[in-house]
Amino acid sequence: MTEQIRYLTPGWRDEAERRLKSELSVYNAGELLICAMQYACPEEGIGFRYENPVLIHPDRCEPFSVFPLSVDEIK
Repeated sequence: MTEQIRYLTPGWRDEAERRLKSELSVYNAGELLICAMQYACPEEGIGFRYENPVLIHPDRCEPFSVFPLSVDEIK
């Protein structure tokens, strides 16, 4: 990470990395996540929200979406 991000001082870098390592949670098997994306165009009064529940397994993720997300072309 330190090679990708430039900080003002090494102290700032060390503190940011310490916080990232201690405060980020890790998903566990059996947890259910909701992956969501949305689009809104207020000028045209349209929008949508797509939600995909995902169950975390020890070795994989299992999406439960009835309509799998796939975009072939946007016009």
